[in-house]
Amino acid sequence: MNLAALLFPDGTANESVQQLLQNAQQICDCLPPATPGSQIAIAFGQDRQAFAAALIGTWLKGHGAAIVENSLRERIMPVLDRPAVAMLLHDTESARTLQVPRFLASQPTQEGLASLPDLTASPLLTIHVQTDDGELHWCSWNAKELALAIDECATQTANAQAPAPCTQTPGIVSSMFANTLIPLRQGTSLESHALINARHISIPGVPSTTTAHQKLLDEVLANDDITDAAVACTSDNRILLGVAGSGAARVVAERTDARAFEQIPRDPNGQPKIAEIFLAFGLGRRGNRITRELTWQVTVCEADTATLRTTIPSNYHFYEGHFEGYAVLAGGVQLHELVMPSLRKLCSKTPALNKLDSIKFLARIGPGDTIDVALQRSSDPSKLTFEVRKQETKCTSGRLQFASELPDLHNPGLSTTSS
Repeated sequence: MNLAALLFPDGTANESVQQLLQNAQQICDCLPPATPGSQIAIAFGQDRQAFAAALIGTWLKGHGAAIVENSLRERIMPVLDRPAVAMLLHDTESARTLQVPRFLASQPTQEGLASLPDLTASPLLTIHVQTDDGELHWCSWNAKELALAIDECATQTANAQAPAPCTQTPGIVSSMFANTLIPLRQGTSLESHALINARHISIPGVPSTTTAHQKLLDEVLANDDITDAAVACTSDNRILLGVAGSGAARVVAERTDARAFEQIPRDPNGQPKIAEIFLAFGLGRRGNRITRELTWQVTVCEADTATLRTTIPSNYHFYEGHFEGYAVLAGGVQLHELVMPSLRKLCSKTPALNKLDSIKFLARIGPGDTIDVALQRSSDPSKLTFEVRKQETKCTSGRLQFASELPDLHNPGLSTTSS
């Protein structure tokens, strides 16, 4: 199947089509050579014509297209993490190569266009999409499936009375077929800087919302005093509900699995931000259980010096979002949750903290690490030096200066738990 026949059944003589193909060729020339299974990530939120050029340019070079559901960083990064992805094409404010609208604006008009290649049975289009239950899925189409999906979407677009509410849209999956690929296939032009809108159209190959989730949404949204709702499914398969509207408090009072929002948090395609719904329930961004509790053991305690030991839980609250795939305990968290609580456990009264001095962060503290917090009063009784150690490795050190003299350190017992 030839790419021109797939996208331009009426031919490529149209002037606007020729400009689109020239833009695609310029993008193609910037891409790395294709290798077996290679893909180019494509993340757009505004410029529909640039999106179309990026998609065709990717295919011209021989790559598959890995489409990001929207232009948010949290959606882009999982796609870029795929080993097969060789480059990013986008229209975001990021300086990362290649920002397509800026690039095209800087290029002179190009004459000539390489012949559009034949398509194979390998996936040409792969999309990372969130369904209404909050789960993320990879959906792929080869050449034949892509043509069928465009035709199916065209039929449903023609028959649609009006776009469905944002709670029912699968995001850019439908908008890409309805607003980009269908016009290309029909040989019509695309207006520049047109918003890539989300529309509720069922596309073959895209996972649909489960019956249980949709039934719950329909039940809740049937209430006149509920203006919006979203469901999220936790890692242990619990269904959680977020609701907005004047009746949200009533729903929360009736259901332990519901939380009220002034407005359901949604991404640019209208999809619920599932991570924020989980956070409202005191869960992690993936729906996992998290904790702020630390269990301390006092291993050394004298009037001027002490050492306390704790093991950082693998599901510690402060690792959430910092960072995905490489958890790091932030410096501010170490001071606020490790050093100062240790001192307060050993002092009958802790004066106001006036100054932080010589703070050094030397090594990472990760999930499951057992660390020692060593405290030492200096010759100036208003000052205290500290170290956070992981076995023989010094992770953090510094000096604290207080508004008045620190009292003697006192052992409260062998172990204690804090949160």
